[in-house]
Amino acid sequence: MFKFISVLLLLSSNAFSADNGGLKISAAADMLYEQGINKSSSAKEKLEMRSAEITLYSPIDHNFNGVISIAAHNHEGKNQFELHELYVENTSFIPRSTLKVGKFFLGIGRLNRFHRHDWLFTSAPKVNEEFFGEEAAFDSGIEYNYLLPTEAIFNLTLGVTIGDDFNHEHDHHEDDAGHDEESEKAKYPTHYLRFSHFKEFSTTKGMETGLNLLRKKNAHGEEQTLLGLDYILKNRVGKVNTFVLQSEVWFRESEEEGVKTEELGGYIFNDYSILESSSIGFRVDVLKNLTSTTDQLDYGTTGQYTFNSSEFSKIRASLSHTFSRHDGSTLNKDTKAMLQVVFILGSHPAHVF
Repeated sequence: MFKFISVLLLLSSNAFSADNGGLKISAAADMLYEQGINKSSSAKEKLEMRSAEITLYSPIDHNFNGVISIAAHNHEGKNQFELHELYVENTSFIPRSTLKVGKFFLGIGRLNRFHRHDWLFTSAPKVNEEFFGEEAAFDSGIEYNYLLPTEAIFNLTLGVTIGDDFNHEHDHHEDDAGHDEESEKAKYPTHYLRFSHFKEFSTTKGMETGLNLLRKKNAHGEEQTLLGLDYILKNRVGKVNTFVLQSEVWFRESEEEGVKTEELGGYIFNDYSILESSSIGFRVDVLKNLTSTTDQLDYGTTGQYTFNSSEFSKIRASLSHTFSRHDGSTLNKDTKAMLQVVFILGSHPAHVF
């Protein structure tokens, strides 16, 4: 794999020179240190090279653009490379449309459409980690985006994927349980849609709201239906987000061998700019098992300070506290401090709002 990466970088460097900048290269690094505050904390208490990601993106020709993204993640002290994204997209065949084919992060919700190093906080909210994995859900297939021809800005996203690689989870729980995900196939393709509306209040302030639906059935016969609402309100002056309010609410119904489980969760996050390069934020997480006989409810709160040296580097200090309540009793308390360092080398693809 390392030889492959070296050859890829060498070829991309030559192509970059020959194409006079047509091929763009981006490298993103994410380092994290966790310190447990209480005895039952799950903090690793060491400096972890959480991820390193190399992305190549460029026009292929007058019809297609291409993206290749390869990432190394820390797993049990070793860095393991994997293919994050590899897709081609077209914006010219169908008016007001974007067609994407390959492997990619599914275009649903808010967080799932962004790589983790671009998130506004360090770790995934409880509901996202439980439903989509510690980073995001990705798969191989086709995704279609259509901007409706209306005065107001509405966008429709439709996707169908093979369903085999839905959860982007680096803890490998399935392997520990004795499942070989490489040889297991989903019972039917994962399919999803997102219908969103963008409202511009001024040249600096905007709001986006999205409604989401996803259905899947994994190799073990577990069928899931997810309904979600995502929301963001942002005020951006120059390159600084002076105010951000972001939230997602998700409902999941799972059924396997006649046993049905329903879960409801969400988070709300608020971030304020306090200086030109600094901001403070606070997040509240909730996840409830609606079918549990023990009245199970999980909570989480996180406070953070972020120093943005530039749009290519940031340092974030966070303090989080999570706990569960079963039949009125508080269990599984976990309090930890986190220090995250993120930096980006080279060019970085532009993001949606």
